[in-house]
Amino acid sequence: LTQVEARQSLELYYPARERRDHSMTATGLGLGILRALLRKQGGDLLLTVKERANELVIRVPAQKA
Repeated sequence: LTQVEARQSLELYYPARERRDHSMTATGLGLGILRALLRKQGGDLLLTVKERANELVIRVPAQKA
């Protein structure tokens, strides 16, 4: 997974790549729907590609007391 692919995978209607074998691929929504919901609540979802492991960060706003 490249950083560009990671960024694209967070888009709401990001299409799965076409495959020539018989394996199934994801088709839309996925992480994009989570990101859209978080953004509506003032948060965000970030996916960063690192050398040994990818990092998925979910940010949510703190509730004011």
